[in-house]
Amino acid sequence: MNIKFNPLRLIEAREARGIKQTALSSIIGYSTTSISKWENGHIEPDTQSLDAISSALGLPMEWFFQPSLIASSVYHFRSQSAATKTAQEIARIRLRWTAEFANKLVEWVDLPEVNLIPSPSRENALNLTNDEIESYAQKLREHLGLGVNPIPNITQLLEASGIIIVCEESGFTSMDGVSAWIGERPYIWTASDKASCVRSRFDIAHELGHIILHKHLTAEDCNSMKHKKIEDQAHLFAGCFLMPPISISSLFRVITLDTLLAQKKKWGVSVGAMISQCSNANLIDEDQTLRLRKNMSFRKWRTREPYDDSMISEKPILFEKSIRLLLEHGGFKKTDIISKFGLPRVDIEKLAALPNGFLSDSTDQELVQLRRTNLKIV
Repeated sequence: MNIKFNPLRLIEAREARGIKQTALSSIIGYSTTSISKWENGHIEPDTQSLDAISSALGLPMEWFFQPSLIASSVYHFRSQSAATKTAQEIARIRLRWTAEFANKLVEWVDLPEVNLIPSPSRENALNLTNDEIESYAQKLREHLGLGVNPIPNITQLLEASGIIIVCEESGFTSMDGVSAWIGERPYIWTASDKASCVRSRFDIAHELGHIILHKHLTAEDCNSMKHKKIEDQAHLFAGCFLMPPISISSLFRVITLDTLLAQKKKWGVSVGAMISQCSNANLIDEDQTLRLRKNMSFRKWRTREPYDDSMISEKPILFEKSIRLLLEHGGFKKTDIISKFGLPRVDIEKLAALPNGFLSDSTDQELVQLRRTNLKIV
């Protein structure tokens, strides 16, 4: 290969698999010293060692010679205080792989254009008030034609607005999600481990808050001292976007857990989040809020609310529709999908929300090659 080995790709691949240098050393039979030198760029692995690395990490050899993507904004993590460094790094890499997948996909498919409102400047973002955050949420709702009505499917709404969303199991209960602008497009990765429709919807709305409000912030702006403030801002945005204060004020004559629960399915918002929204809208005071939360604990609703098991979780469809479009109308075979996108079958299936084993099906049909150069997702 005449392209230079990229040591950052080795680090990325190892961390994406959650493997330490010592563990990789045991798997491939090379010393940690050699691995460190490869990752530092001091020496390049020869063909034999690279083949061992490729097999151990489940990535094609060519993958290690490609450039690394750099986010154009800060990575925003939900639940940073609880999530481990390993969980955060895996999520960050999965988000970058999502962007790489999308960049390859646009060679053959026209993805929806980004259709969002302008973000505040860095200076304004650092000094946002609660009223301004509520205003940004309301402006986005108006921009997307939502009015004051419930959002039936926030995942597909944002996909149609140009945001790429991936939802997959992370294996870490403390990891909720991560988002960033990469190039000119925003990306959201969320963990599906908790399997709660309302929780997943709020996670996505929370990351949307970061995308809108915090696009221009720097890493220093988002350091540990300011992290809670930034998370609180995204939290407030999420609540206002999913359930606008103007809607709440007309919904309830009396606010109890039962009257809130009665609105859960319609709005796709948890009872706990509705309590916060009622408090933010000054419909209940601190004492009422505390009593409602204590009552939630008494009913054992803090970890699992009624309807959590019956409400069907939303699922991203953009990547899946794109791949099926290429297979059915673009002249692609399943082996083409794997070879052209440069990721293993399992990773593609997870990122694209495809059924497990979908791309391993050997019953590829011969498809007529289309004369059009691009296909469009509508």
